[in-house]
Amino acid sequence: MRRLMAVFAHPDDESFINTGTIIRAIRDGVQVALVCATLGEEGKTADLCSREELPQVRAEELRAALQVLGIGRLRLLGLRDKQLQHYDRADGVGRVVQAVRELRPHVMYTFSADGWSGHPDHVTVHDWTRAAFRAAGDPAQYPEAGPPWQPQRLYAAISPRTESDRHPIHVRVPVLPYLDTQVAALRCHQTQVPGFVRHVGALDAATLAQTRHTDLWQLLDSTRPLQTGVADDLFTGVVEEP
Repeated sequence: MRRLMAVFAHPDDESFINTGTIIRAIRDGVQVALVCATLGEEGKTADLCSREELPQVRAEELRAALQVLGIGRLRLLGLRDKQLQHYDRADGVGRVVQAVRELRPHVMYTFSADGWSGHPDHVTVHDWTRAAFRAAGDPAQYPEAGPPWQPQRLYAAISPRTESDRHPIHVRVPVLPYLDTQVAALRCHQTQVPGFVRHVGALDAATLAQTRHTDLWQLLDSTRPLQTGVADDLFTGVVEEP
């Protein structure tokens, strides 16, 4: 079975960022796992809960969204929202390495170098994941994290608001058929819905289609030869391994 692993910072990132590609992959039989660094406890409450209740509420929202999407495996790193840049980098990389070795993805993806939106937590997770991609396959690094496993490709999700000349595009995935499911997943994150609306306008497939009709991906690292031209699938050229 082909395996794909996302590494993100907050609950809702998985439902907001290039989600159509993931829905398509799951429907094509890919096993998808999510590594989420925090519970977004510094996010908005939308007056639906107290600040103290927010981490538990966001964890419940996340699990509901994963059920809608079909993502079957979740690893929470348990770190503090809006504090990731202050954590020890080696420890952060090691946490991602441990998840990679446990989940054994063929392909990984995370934020772009600018964090999709510039959020410091996003930028930090990009840095950790990029380092963990190679470290996970090196038995000399983090030996306590389990047997080595080397993924084949690491991609960054590129925002449609970002100029393409800042991020070379290696994969374009048409996702119009999957936007209704993405909206349903976004609506699971009820505490964050007002923020989604401010960012994209009305939270419906027709509005998303104006800017989210195609997911854009940049290849950050690869252990296999690259195809020529722009692909339409994250697994192009990837060899399935047990």
